[in-house]
Amino acid sequence: MKIENKRIFRACFDFMERNAPPPGADAAWWRSVADDMCNTSQAVGDTSFARDMLIAVYSQIEREAKENQQQEKR
Repeated sequence: MKIENKRIFRACFDFMERNAPPPGADAAWWRSVADDMCNTSQAVGDTSFARDMLIAVYSQIEREAKENQQQEKR
């Protein structure tokens, strides 16, 4: 595996760890996640692979946030 790919994987993992959805995530929180995603992509060279990986991680964060919301409603 290329060093660059390892760096991208690490950056994506760190992005996910930093942005674990809190209960009751609001619009300002989502904006900060989107900004962090853009900054993370730029930090690793803004490649197609980095963008694709970050979008996948963002989608997972979104799923977790929706699960949190559903659990809060119970």
